[in-house]
Order: sequence, then structure tokens, then C-alpha cells
Amino acid sequence: MSRNSRTFAAAAAAIALVAGASITHAQPAPPPAAEAPIDADQLALARRLMSMLTNQMNFGAVMKSMTASMLQAVRKQNPNIDQVTIDRISAAMDKAEAEMMPDLLDDVAKIYARHLTRKEMEDAIIFYESPSGQSMMHKLPEMTGEMGPLMVKYIPRMQASMLESLCAQNACTPEQRKALAGQTQKP
Repeated sequence: MSRNSRTFAAAAAAIALVAGASITHAQPAPPPAAEAPIDADQLALARRLMSMLTNQMNFGAVMKSMTASMLQAVRKQNPNIDQVTIDRISAAMDKAEAEMMPDLLDDVAKIYARHLTRKEMEDAIIFYESPSGQSMMHKLPEMTGEMGPLMVKYIPRMQASMLESLCAQNACTPEQRKALAGQTQKP
């Protein structure tokens, strides 16, 4: 494997580590046992709410700040990574985001439609159309940009805690502890 391929593989692993760490704190809810059909009017209202939220909060800016945080982590984990590889990773992330976003937003709208009442969604729309709601949504990209590096900051602490938990449960030998420590420090 060439040096560039190894660097790219390391970078991809770092992205997976950062992305995984930032979203795995919440356990995914099991899918509904028997998913009831969603009322078409309820779904339309949920889609309206999702569209408004993504437009008002400048979702593209939020995604860019998350990408920047992930790329920062890649650079930190791979100090010798070249700019061409960083550019390729960034382009791949942008492409993947563009391809998945319509489906993701529609799936989120379905979750909103299943869990929120018509009144709750109407109230949310009223709030997000208000000056306070619009102000909050416009500030979200900057706030998210500050949260990304914060999440990266906590990854080593999370990894150390995971190592301690695993070894406490499995009575790790010093060799196993060292091997696990190496796996948590490097993707």
C-alpha cells in the first residue's frame, strides 16, 4: 500500500472515529414495532417544519462547520497528511452529504410526524418564524462550529474511560491493556 493510500485510510478511520464519537452518545431508538401509516397532512406539516428549520439555520453552514471539525481531527491524528488528501476527503464528505440529505430530511420529517401533534408542529413553526426563533437559527451554525472541536477535545477522555470499563469487566492483562490503549489512540 502506498504512503498516500495509508494516509488516506488513516484519515478515513479518523473521520469514522470522530463522527462515531459525536453521535454514539445517544442509543438509537428501536424502530416502531408496527409502524402505523402517517397521515398525509401530518407529514406535509412535518416536511414544512423540516424545510423551514434547514433553511433558517443555514444547514449548509452547520454541515461545513462539522466537516471542518472532522478534518481538524484528521490533521491532528495524521500530522503528515497532505493537502491533496484533505481536499479529497472533504470532497467525498460533501458528495456523501448531498446524496443523503434529501432522504435524511424526509426520514426526520416522518419521525416528527409520528411523535409531534399538529398543534406542536404549528407552534414550532410559529416560534421559528418569530424574531427570536429566526435569531436562534441564524446563530446555530456558529454554535455548532464551537461544539465540533469541543467534541474532539473529549474523545481521548471517552477512550480512556472505555478502556478502563473494558479492562474492569474483562480483567485485562498488561499486554491486553497496552493493545487496547493503542487501538483507542489510533484509528
